Amino acid sequence: MSDENNMFENDNQPKNNPQMENNQWQQGNYNQPDYSQQQGNYSQPNYNQQPYQQNYTQPSSGFGIASMVCGILALITCCLWCTCIPLAVVSIVLGILQIQKGTAKGMAIAGIVCSSIGLILFIALTIYGNYLQSSGMYDEIMRELQMMQ
Repeated sequence: MSDENNMFENDNQPKNNPQMENNQWQQGNYNQPDYSQQQGNYSQPNYNQQPYQQNYTQPSSGFGIASMVCGILALITCCLWCTCIPLAVVSIVLGILQIQKGTAKGMAIAGIVCSSIGLILFIALTIYGNYLQSSGMYDEIMRELQMMQ
């Protein structure tokens, strides 16, 4: 190596920096803008776009719940024609509507099943009661009940 290209020579060493004093850096005047004073609007340009709005509504399960409640009541009141038949019909209709909506299918199916069982029990009890009355067994059962009292 030649002495001219040696960077460790005294001629090529950096001189004392006027901005460095006692191993502390001092801020020099470099004609930079003062960014702490700026309060700009940093939003992106609109480009005539409409804002994204998500119109999400939670799927309702009202018909399914109503179907299930009416079906359970139809099952409980299967001995009473004046409540069983209307409740069963309403339950089946609401259950079908809810299944067509595609949500809460479980409750709708439960309502349809309960109301169907209620209707089947109502029909079976009606047929059995008509049989008892037409065969004369109804009168015998009533006499036995009166004797027990």
